[in-house]
Amino acid sequence: MLNIAIFGKERSAQFLKDSIIRYNIQSNKDNRITIFYTLEDLIKVFCSNCDYDILFVDLDKSENDIFQIMSHIRHFLLNEEIAIIVLSSSEYCQANLIKFHIFDYIYNPVEYTELSECLNNY
Repeated sequence: MLNIAIFGKERSAQFLKDSIIRYNIQSNKDNRITIFYTLEDLIKVFCSNCDYDILFVDLDKSENDIFQIMSHIRHFLLNEEIAIIVLSSSEYCQANLIKFHIFDYIYNPVEYTELSECLNNY
């Protein structure tokens, strides 16, 4: 069982959660999923108890916001062993996120096949 955190806007985060639930059913898994809609909530929980295996970060925002958000996340999770998987439709974002030590990158809109392949790595 994995503890999965999702950070993103309400609609896209819910779609991702529904896709992971579908994956759980089809793969007979019991992964736990928590959604965070604000960076403040995410950081508060992660600073007090980082009991998550995967953090999905949905970054369909302006490129400046993307790097500011990733800087905050990486700063607070510096010593944590957590896989960060970024979802974005920005090719610029994809090319420049390596400095944040992300585990994987999924292009938005998320396709179930790509998501399930990513989750199978765990």
